[in-house]
Amino acid sequence: NIGLPIGSAPSVQEAPVITEDADGGCIIAWRDQRHRGDAGDIYGMHVLSDGRIDPDWTENGIVIVSVPGAQVNHEAVSDGDGGMIISWKDGRLGGDFNVWAQRISPQGELLWGEGSQVCNHEASQETPRLCTDGNGGAFIVWVDNRNANESNQDIYIQRISHNGESHWGEPGEGIPLCTVEEEQTNPRIFNSEPGSAIVIWEDRRLDGAHVDIYAMRVSGEDDMFFEWEPEDGLAVIIDEFDQFQPGICPDGNGGFKVVWQAESENGFPEIDIRAQWFNAEGERLWGENGVVVSDAPGLQS
Repeated sequence: NIGLPIGSAPSVQEAPVITEDADGGCIIAWRDQRHRGDAGDIYGMHVLSDGRIDPDWTENGIVIVSVPGAQVNHEAVSDGDGGMIISWKDGRLGGDFNVWAQRISPQGELLWGEGSQVCNHEASQETPRLCTDGNGGAFIVWVDNRNANESNQDIYIQRISHNGESHWGEPGEGIPLCTVEEEQTNPRIFNSEPGSAIVIWEDRRLDGAHVDIYAMRVSGEDDMFFEWEPEDGLAVIIDEFDQFQPGICPDGNGGFKVVWQAESENGFPEIDIRAQWFNAEGERLWGENGVVVSDAPGLQS
């Protein structure tokens, strides 16, 4: 069995993402290069619960976004009503990249018109990540280069409502989540409770070289509120050796569990796996430095 063909247009279809449709089926989106010479667009398809392609959707996928420039690094979550919210890094303006998003109904309607321009600041935005806000919208976080000459790369965030409007700050700008000196990159985000999200990221603030891991819980309708202290990030792990590639999951009570790769005193390729649990108040539950999942010789990743 070779599976169900979702998109088989000419050229390359790649990087599929998937969300459930609340009725046993799913919505799938992917990067598509069927228009040769274009840097890549995003298409989508609905698969019914019985495994059939939705006959009401365009063959080989509906167009989610098809504009000049590259649309890449897309991620998607369910909108909680059978549809999909998807965000991506967008190069339509040429030069620097921005962040856009779209909401697609189970019927294939683009509910946010030509898309929601999450951030169009003239500096480049990278690696958008998103999660549902529990109310039909989404929290979207990204790496931002607007302060590159002062504090290096930073983490910015926006909350988008169910109708695609920005909750926080000026539309198209986003607001800073962490702008301390040196580099903050590789954010991850999840919905901890309706109306709140937890963000985790890699951080080089201590010396500009070694990588540690920080986190923050945020909430708010018209304004963003930091729920943990200090406001520039709660230290998940700080060590003289690199701590990187965090993975997270909610604990069901507003907190989260996190796992990461930890460089040992012997350096690469001696990489271990460690984990920690934080409650909703940002308190460590597995000791100061977490627990060792694996410290076998060699590389764990």
